[in-house]
Amino acid sequence: VQGGGGTPSDAKAGSSPTASVETPADGEATGEEPGDATGAAAACDAKALELTLAAGRSSYPADSSPSFTVTVTNTGDAGCTVDVGEASRELLITSGSDRIWSSLDCDAGEDASRNLLLGAGKSDTHEASWDRIRSDAKCSEGLPEPRPGTYKAQVKLNGAESAQATFTLE
Repeated sequence: VQGGGGTPSDAKAGSSPTASVETPADGEATGEEPGDATGAAAACDAKALELTLAAGRSSYPADSSPSFTVTVTNTGDAGCTVDVGEASRELLITSGSDRIWSSLDCDAGEDASRNLLLGAGKSDTHEASWDRIRSDAKCSEGLPEPRPGTYKAQVKLNGAESAQATFTLE
């Protein structure tokens, strides 16, 4: 997963569109308000986050994995911190009422956290993909392969949700 939408700098509110934020060992951002004596920003509220998800293509041949562009925008009036990493962000694939795959079903790996200071009105964009497999919360093996057809993808983060993106597997 790669980030965009800004360059890292210090973690003061308004210093850049996005910046790396140091967090305590428990992974939670500090809850102090922007402009306090430490310069720390509050965690983003779900109401201040707008998520968009766009499928890279409308249809994917049998030998290709669907890819998506995820954009997180701070619609609030002040900068705030948000973890846009794989441990906090869910990419969910469904077909009708059938839950096919979730990025949160199994270990997210070494890059599970990616904390940002997102300035008011600023966005962060990154890519995500799905390897055309089924999953469940137990990380079961031997689940049936997804078949050709229409699928929907949605991204969820910090209580905010994107609209669904529709795509087809050939």
